[in-house]
Amino acid sequence: MSTPTQSYAAISKVDKAIISLLWNNIKEDPTFKGTVTSERQISLLSPKEVAESKTAIKLSVFLYQISEYAALKNVAPSGKNQVSPLNLSLHYLFVPYTQNAELDHLLLDKILKVFKDNPILQSALPNQDLKISMESLSPADLNNIWAIILTPYKTALTYSVSAVAIE
Repeated sequence: MSTPTQSYAAISKVDKAIISLLWNNIKEDPTFKGTVTSERQISLLSPKEVAESKTAIKLSVFLYQISEYAALKNVAPSGKNQVSPLNLSLHYLFVPYTQNAELDHLLLDKILKVFKDNPILQSALPNQDLKISMESLSPADLNNIWAIILTPYKTALTYSVSAVAIE
């Protein structure tokens, strides 16, 4: 079981670790040379904010939902007088914005490979190995996400990161 973080920065640290993992795997890939040229082009902005911005963002890594990680909900704490941590799943939508459909698809392929090769996010939080899992959302669920963020549908990937333990 993971050791919970006592910081209020757990979500932010996971966000940064995901961006760092993606950037470290994209920056040396010749396929994206001249397309994704810096880590700043991978953003936590929502797809709507990216679409409306005049910046050079190439990938939106949008945290669209936070849920309780049910598998650890009833696990007893390890010591006396301890309270069980709150274990969370963070749900992300990965949306490419390269202005080129073929490159968007290649970027989606790259994300799939990065997360397949790195299913555990080890550097985000001390003593927590966080599992990165692809989510298969129904068309209705995807439609709901896009309707909520008030932007036209784009092909995207959805992944969750679990279990983020918080005291």
